[in-house]
Amino acid sequence: MKNITVCGFDIREFSVYCADKISCDNKVIKSKVCAEKLSELLSLTISEEMGDGKYIVVSASSTDVNSYSVKISEMKIEIGGSFLSVDRAFEGFLKLIEEKSDLCEGDSFSGSLELGVPYNKDDLYRLFETASESDKMIISGTHAYQVGKEQGKIGSTLLQTKEKCGEFPAIIEIDLGLHSVYFDFYYKGDTISPYDLSVYVSECLEHASKGGIISVCIHMSNPLNNAKDKVWYRGKLGSDELAREMLTEGTELHGALRKTLESTFMLLKALKQNGIPFMFRPLHEMNGGWFWWCVNQGGDIKLQRETMAEFWKFFYKVVSDELDIKDVLWVYSPNYNTGSCADVLYAYPGDEYVDIVGCDWYTCGNYEVNNNNSYSGVMSTGKISALTEVGPASGGPLAIKNEEGKIIGYNWTCLDLLSSMKRMLSDGFKISYFLTWTGKGSIAGLGDGDVLMKDDLILTRDDIMSKFWKK
Repeated sequence: MKNITVCGFDIREFSVYCADKISCDNKVIKSKVCAEKLSELLSLTISEEMGDGKYIVVSASSTDVNSYSVKISEMKIEIGGSFLSVDRAFEGFLKLIEEKSDLCEGDSFSGSLELGVPYNKDDLYRLFETASESDKMIISGTHAYQVGKEQGKIGSTLLQTKEKCGEFPAIIEIDLGLHSVYFDFYYKGDTISPYDLSVYVSECLEHASKGGIISVCIHMSNPLNNAKDKVWYRGKLGSDELAREMLTEGTELHGALRKTLESTFMLLKALKQNGIPFMFRPLHEMNGGWFWWCVNQGGDIKLQRETMAEFWKFFYKVVSDELDIKDVLWVYSPNYNTGSCADVLYAYPGDEYVDIVGCDWYTCGNYEVNNNNSYSGVMSTGKISALTEVGPASGGPLAIKNEEGKIIGYNWTCLDLLSSMKRMLSDGFKISYFLTWTGKGSIAGLGDGDVLMKDDLILTRDDIMSKFWKK
């Protein structure tokens, strides 16, 4: 390697420092990879901490997804951007040291990826409205799950669905409920790290720039932390009084609620910052009894209708007023009424707070979606309707288990999903979109996903980009 100076100093006096830390299980930290390459290329030491010396600092933690920069001074070279844009900064720096031997402050540069979203909230609403009113189209969707070697949950989910099913899903749903002070067993820290937040929002913008749609739900950690099985989103509030205390500003319990939602609200702000409209689905399956925010709190204890409505309005106020986010479609998604659930409209907060309604339907193979007038009930609101979560019941008769009792698959595939949706349409139900869950219950995991995604009824990401967003 040729001799290089930085503001008159030999570059070999610099150490390389990766500024990013993770709070979850990303297998590859992009900025660390860049730091290691620089160390090898320039024969520089990698430092675990920053002291008083000279450093080349690499960071991919910006939530401004498009922007990147290289800033040069006599004590520090800062190579920075987002998870998506840091590569451009790094490549630019490598080109700079290839072309020049004497670097100075004037060699600093910045740029933008210039990714944009080809739709706004109103466009998104019209798309769902068109799909809901038609029996010729249903928008595809799946929840984001495993982390890939070089991607986050969104990127790896998109890649796996494309590889196994031949198409990209239109909707990707993400959930930051794990990133909480009340769930410290696996994730590191009490909130999401800047790097991991950048991964999420970067992959959101990349998906949206290609026509895709972002949805956000929350498996909220229980602020009381009283789940017997130690699963973060279970346990009970125990009374309507405690629920109302939690919703009262200034109380300790209200502060705990906001703390568990901190990472989610950080994500929503980052989506706004990058001009990404999104769907927001808080309090999903609230009419059941298996999450701490559910109506049924055990025995005869039920949270009142008014309390549930106030819980929804808390989210609405924070997002709309405190965060000043307007480009959001609100999705109300009770579980279909199994018989032990409250009525699907029990927690409905009012038409002015909801854009899309639907049912979460995990089937045992019996076409239960309208049990106790569940789907017809949400449709009676006159809102856009959808299958907000759908798949085989994980502990039900459709599960295939190995000798150890572990679920290894289901006797229910994407062909069954397609057949069920076509039956619903023939029965007069409206479906704007469907959303499968994760892993073995996802589009890619259920089997026959290629048949589903290639059916004329189903809209993929590419379909939406070509048919709706391109003017």
